[in-house]
Amino acid sequence: MTDRARFVVTDPEGKPVPGASIAILHLQKLEAHGATDSEGLWSATYPSEAAWKTVYVSADGYADSESYLEVAGGKANRIVMEAEGVLRGTVTLANGTPAPPGITVYAWAGVSAPSEDSFTALDAGVRTFLSAIPNNTGAFEVRGARPGATYTVCAGGKGWTTIDWARRVTVGSPETRLTLWKLYGGLIVASVNGYKTSPELLSGSTYVDYGDAKYRTVSFPSLQLTCAGVRKLERARLPSGFYDWRYRTLFVAKPYMDSDVLHVEMTYSMPGIEKRALTVSLRPVPGHPVPVYKVALNVTAKGFGQLVNVFVGGPKAKRAKAPNGLPPAFLQMISVDGGEHLRIPISVLGGISHVVSGIPIGEYKARLATRTGFLLRPREGERVFVGRGRLSLTWDLTAFGALLLVPRKLDPLTCRQGFQVKLRPLGRGDRASSSFSLYGPPYLLTGLAPGKYRVDIVQGTNAGSKNTVRLSSIEIGASELTQADFSWPKR
Repeated sequence: MTDRARFVVTDPEGKPVPGASIAILHLQKLEAHGATDSEGLWSATYPSEAAWKTVYVSADGYADSESYLEVAGGKANRIVMEAEGVLRGTVTLANGTPAPPGITVYAWAGVSAPSEDSFTALDAGVRTFLSAIPNNTGAFEVRGARPGATYTVCAGGKGWTTIDWARRVTVGSPETRLTLWKLYGGLIVASVNGYKTSPELLSGSTYVDYGDAKYRTVSFPSLQLTCAGVRKLERARLPSGFYDWRYRTLFVAKPYMDSDVLHVEMTYSMPGIEKRALTVSLRPVPGHPVPVYKVALNVTAKGFGQLVNVFVGGPKAKRAKAPNGLPPAFLQMISVDGGEHLRIPISVLGGISHVVSGIPIGEYKARLATRTGFLLRPREGERVFVGRGRLSLTWDLTAFGALLLVPRKLDPLTCRQGFQVKLRPLGRGDRASSSFSLYGPPYLLTGLAPGKYRVDIVQGTNAGSKNTVRLSSIEIGASELTQADFSWPKR
């Protein structure tokens, strides 16, 4: 379904602002964009899943406007543009050399950094936050800033990035100085000798020794990588969002580029695979695409099987899909024949099956441990044997319910999308409490025992304070999905 948005853009005196660029975003994803006509008007269709949208408006000579509005069909939204301010500064290498060509300076005023989709829109010429190109001396002027607003400023491009951002920058403050670091690394693709498709093995670790080099590790995804021009990496993570040992991103930043390679030592410690140290020579990152490095390991297990976890009972609602947060449960495979123990994250409980490949052949005790402190055993019995084929285990979730938290208004300009949740079963004391971290919608908690709970929700704000909401009594039913709507306190 689609809806139609109508906007009128004026200056403080009510005069129309023609040619103003307007972008409509929902959860930082661009939904529609365009420019006002000679009368300052613009309208367009957009997906209508949610009424509240982020509206970003920019025009030459004016401060960019970012609003969180209830965009509804037929309703004219008025945007008043104020006089612009300028953020000034310099961007250089660690030795003071001006920034190389291809560097862009970025600035934003919201509580969260711009998403990769916002960067992609900016690359395509759709302004979704502030940016500027430094001159040949490294000096820059970021126009369109709002006087009095606080900005975070960073820079990057073509494999260079600012590791440390300039925070709390305002119009008229001393010039901002940014230092670029050089990125080394890329995507490490590991395989097992003799296997066309390497097992998943969602348990284990990889250790990296960087030697004595002065460096800073950079995680993926991160704003530092996005600024450097590193965009989405294919197969760097599983669809469930959990770590996959076969595709590891490894990025290291140095304050200078003093060599063409950076040698690191990687040690793999995976169930059923030899523990082995490998030397990898990382090359400088050019931007996109990033370098790919291949390593090969040998098998110590007799082979690998596949485990299918089938969930029965529990909430059947369509909205009980994978939450955007920490896993609600872990599958514990405890070896009883001298093998290695496994601890496998389960992305969601209820209504679906979960398939894990690469379980080393052997005999195990299988248990499902929920984050709320419950330990389940499969219907087939706790003791199971994993062979070369497929083994199915059935987990009965009839006794468990789920809780869907729905904020009535979520303003990404002033508050973070994620929040912390603490559940306390009423009448059982604080020792029975469970804590959850939810990074974004759907805000879903699964694997909850029936009963009444007190729910405390805490969210960080742009000002460094916290929003706190307490739901005094929420009742969870067995095999039911309970929805709790709430509103953040007014600031």
